[in-house]
Order: sequence, then C-alpha cells, then structure tokens
Amino acid sequence: MQLKCAISAGCLVGLGLAGCMAAVFALANGSTLGATIAAGGVAAGVGALIFCRRSTQSVSSDELRRLELAAFVKASEKYEHMIDRLNAGLEIEVGERLRQSLATRHALIMGLAKLADFRDGETGKHLERLCDYSGLLARTLQDEFDEIDDEWIQSLRLAAALHDIGKVGVPDSVLLKPGRLTIEERELIKRHAQIGADTLIDIRRNFGDDSMINMGIQVTLQHHERWDGKGYPFGLAGDNISLAARIVALADFYDALTSERVYKRAISHEETCEMIHDARGTQFDPAIVDAFERVRERFAQIRRLFGSDPTIVDDMDPLRDVA
Repeated sequence: MQLKCAISAGCLVGLGLAGCMAAVFALANGSTLGATIAAGGVAAGVGALIFCRRSTQSVSSDELRRLELAAFVKASEKYEHMIDRLNAGLEIEVGERLRQSLATRHALIMGLAKLADFRDGETGKHLERLCDYSGLLARTLQDEFDEIDDEWIQSLRLAAALHDIGKVGVPDSVLLKPGRLTIEERELIKRHAQIGADTLIDIRRNFGDDSMINMGIQVTLQHHERWDGKGYPFGLAGDNISLAARIVALADFYDALTSERVYKRAISHEETCEMIHDARGTQFDPAIVDAFERVRERFAQIRRLFGSDPTIVDDMDPLRDVA
C-alpha cells in the first residue's frame, strides 16, 4: 500500500506507508524532526511533516522547508530512475525488433537475388563472392570517400547481390545461349539493367523509402556504365556513376573473368589483374582500381574460399563478343 503526499512543488510522490507511520510514532514519543529524518529517510521525514502540520508540536519554518526540499529531491531522483529503467527497456525492445526486421529484409533480398541467378545456372557462390569483393573494396576506400561507413558497406553488400535481378526478364534463349550473341541478342540482354532497377523502384513504392533499396537501384541500373562514358544503359561517365555501382562493376568484372563459363575457360587471377590494371581510367574508376591493387591477393583468397561456378552465364564477360 502506498501513501501519496502533496509536496510544496506540486508533485505527487509514492511514499512508503511504514516510513511515514514510523515517523509519526517517533515524533509522538518525543523524537526531534532531524533525528526522525536521519533514522527513517525522506519518507519518514514527510510522514513527520504531515504529523507536524496536524499536531501542536513546534517545528521551525526553516526545518519544514528543508524537509520539503529533501522530499522533492528524493522524489525527482526516484522519477528519473524510473524513466531510465523504462527507456532502457524500450531501447532493448526497439533494438531487438530492428534486428529482426533487418534480418528479415536481408533474407528476402538474398532470396530474390538467388532466385534470379538460379535462372542462369548460378549455384549461389557467385553472389557470396561478389558481396565479399564489393565489401572489401569499399572498406579499402573508406578513408578516401566520406560517404563510406560501416552502414554504407553493409548496404553495399546487399545491393551488390541485387545487381543482376533484371535477368529474370531476359528470354532463356538469349540468357542461356552458350555461344556468341548476335547484336539483337546483345541489346536484349542489356535490358536487364533497366528491368532490375524498375523492379526495385516498384518495391520501394510499396515498401517506402529505404537507403539500401535506393543503393540497389543505383547498382542494378549503373553497374554496366563505364568511367569513360562508353557503357550502358545511359552512357554515364566519371562521378556521374554512383560510387556503389563503380565498386560493384569492378568486383563483377573480376568474378566474371575468373569463373568458368559454358563457352570459355576461367582466366587466371594474374591475367584478370592485368586486364583490370589496363582498364584503369577507361572502364573503371582509377581510385577503385588502385584500391583493388592493394587487396588483389585477398580477392584470390575469396575466390579459393568460395570456388567457382562452371555453368554461370554472365554478360559482363568481355570474351562473350557479338557474332
């Protein structure tokens, strides 16, 4: 049971009834007000205050004011502690719900990405490698670009997995063709960039604005653009291509060349590194090529860790020329 007392500041404070009754008993038996507060704390002091105001015992106005102030301070501390506990509980609950939401989003994104890749014979290793390559490059570039932080890198890893989801809109006769593509077939396969971006734009329209989805749109739409402006679909050049797409473009190129295809052998790590070096400032951002040069051996480690996918077909491969 709690006793609620009105304090001069106008606050209502829950006080222990036992403390108040102990104070009343002490004062009734001749204890001083100061001794009562010292023995029983503020609750006892407020009990004493109530008793004094309802009895004939003489208490100075200064002592009453000190008691009221002490009760107010104690009440404030009690309220602050209660709010702190509530806030801590809310933070834990919100954090857990956020983690669950992000985990669900991550699973859905990877499922969508793998579903698209299964169409062209992908086993899933390609996406794992690409996410690792992209994250490694971003981490290496972190000191050079203010926008790159841990959250940005995590978003990039997911966005990289979405880069080719637009291939679900490319006919199997083109996507799975083992030989060289005709000019018309090449134009058909180029449409996957726009199809992928449009798909993510529709998701954003229904799901709401999301930084990772926004990055995914940039990556799907622009990962075939070139630093020199000779890429597709829009012929963007230089910094007009998003940083995320510039990173994924190099990572995807490396994976395409070092993977076996139904129409070619895999190119060695060393040969691929030379081709990337030669494409510095033309196909690829010079800063990203320089970052790749610093971690090229870690690319080889990732390649060995996840192996290769012998059946994947990838239009990024420069050896898949038109007929």
